[in-house]
Amino acid sequence: MPANKPRPARRANSHKRKLETGPLPLCENHLKFCKAYLVHNNAKQAVIEAGYQCKDPGAHGYQLLKRANIIEFLKEARKTAMEEVKYGLKEAMNEAKFAQEFSIKHKNANALVKATEHRAKLNGLIDKNIQVQVVPFSVNIQGLPAPPPPVDVTPIVIAAAKRAAEEEEDD
Repeated sequence: MPANKPRPARRANSHKRKLETGPLPLCENHLKFCKAYLVHNNAKQAVIEAGYQCKDPGAHGYQLLKRANIIEFLKEARKTAMEEVKYGLKEAMNEAKFAQEFSIKHKNANALVKATEHRAKLNGLIDKNIQVQVVPFSVNIQGLPAPPPPVDVTPIVIAAAKRAAEEEEDD
């Protein structure tokens, strides 16, 4: 029997060398997986959609989500998407503010109410799922004659809300 040769010493953390050099570029399958994962936010579904042939797509997806290059790609994609969303909201708020200023300048109360409502929706202050008690109000714009006295529209609004709720239940 041959003498046992001593094993060469293994480098500590040799399995982590790839991580130390930075993430590798994505191959075609990984890119398909990442795109599908961004759409579904489900690793199992993304593995299936990317075309991997494996017994357990959930486990394979979990392993893929541990890879440094995939983590980096998903992080950058989400960051880019968030910047685009913020830009869209910011732009919409500026347009609604301009509409408010325009309606005040041209003394159009209806347009002012709509622009204010639009800004409130953008800020998340108005939600169609939240029921609000309607109270009579009036808008006074300098230079316009005084509005007529307010009319109580509460019964009309409540009836409309009930109809909308019934229609929603029917769907």
